[in-house]
Amino acid sequence: MAVGTSQQGLAWAERWNGLSWRTTPQPLATGYLVTSVSCTSTKSCLAVGGNMSEIWNGSIWTLLKTSIQPALNGIACSAAEDCAAVGQVPAIGGRLKTIAMWWDGSAWVTNQTQNVYTARVNDLEGVSCTTRPAEVPHVGAGSGTTIASALT
Repeated sequence: MAVGTSQQGLAWAERWNGLSWRTTPQPLATGYLVTSVSCTSTKSCLAVGGNMSEIWNGSIWTLLKTSIQPALNGIACSAAEDCAAVGQVPAIGGRLKTIAMWWDGSAWVTNQTQNVYTARVNDLEGVSCTTRPAEVPHVGAGSGTTIASALT
């Protein structure tokens, strides 16, 4: 599965059928910058971008709700009910702080992350995991300072 956003702001996904790339029957939600997708099977993918996340069941995309409005940049799934997503969320004083969220198959759960507190903007860009360990490596930046640490 591959995701992207057109110059007109239309989000879409394409999947490989073994011979060629084909657009999914139902496009992703419009008005979102889709930045990352992770699949655990041909019938189970999660896509994130901005303050949006959607799940693919092999036929259609369904918008997922969160209790906050994060800007998610990256996602990694080790199972359909076990995904980590990272990005940023508004904080006090107009600052942006990092955020990590877990998808447990039914809801997003927020995890505390590290921030460069002297930076006005903190943002996590990528995440990678093969199982749900106690720690998940992630990378990001804080106003020009690159950080690499582990989510716990």
